[in-house]
Amino acid sequence: MNRIQSPSNPEIKQIAALHRTKERNAAGLFLIEGPHLLQEALASDLVKIERIYVTERYAQTSEGLQCLQRAAQRAITLTELSEQAFSKAAETETPQGVLAVAALPNVGLDDLPANQIVLFLDRVQDPGNVGTMIRTAAAAGAGGVIVADGGSDPFSGKVVRASQGAIFTLPVAARIPSAEVVEWAARKRLPIICTSPHAGEVYYETNLSGAGLLVLGHESQGISSEMTNAADKLVRIPIIGRAESLNVAIAAAVLLFEAARQRATPRVMPPEPLST
Repeated sequence: MNRIQSPSNPEIKQIAALHRTKERNAAGLFLIEGPHLLQEALASDLVKIERIYVTERYAQTSEGLQCLQRAAQRAITLTELSEQAFSKAAETETPQGVLAVAALPNVGLDDLPANQIVLFLDRVQDPGNVGTMIRTAAAAGAGGVIVADGGSDPFSGKVVRASQGAIFTLPVAARIPSAEVVEWAARKRLPIICTSPHAGEVYYETNLSGAGLLVLGHESQGISSEMTNAADKLVRIPIIGRAESLNVAIAAAVLLFEAARQRATPRVMPPEPLST
């Protein structure tokens, strides 16, 4: 196993550069930090881990030994870092002694299923919201997630951590212009379903049991006019109390799990009126 002592080592500087979106995109790499996320990534076929870095302290734990064994079985390069070098490389304030460098998944629109619900994040800005929405989409059985160009980077450390590893369990297409999403949905005959506080139809009155593109928008600006104009359906989540609106991640959870409920419970159409 290789060892690096100095925080000034060029390799440490390259890892630290991956804290920034521009450098991640240029290198085609992102960071996975912490034992839980690394275990999820190692179990996934959607992510390719290139290198793993550990501290001596972590490598001597039972969890660390298991991690090293799994990495060795997959021929992943292992490097031990000094505590100082690891602190420089890590993004979190209290590093847990293990991180990995992985290739950014190359997921395009045509890699997403056209026979399931796909979640489209239309310029959602907060990394915590984006990570939570990816996690919720995975939990509700969605087929994939699209993150619009201009939204929070889904492969930033904050988003990956907020997803709790769910980002490794379903395809996520990143930095996709809205016009391309609209064209893809039309080509795949996916109905576009947008949320709007002014919609006449309530979400549970809408048929969400089939395939579709479910759109949630910017935290303060909402869904773009481009997506609203392209929508096949506008639905609203009724607000009963005095709150002005729901957090966008909560709204996504309400709609995604309503879609899951409808898939599990076939819709019963009302009987035809008897002829007289």
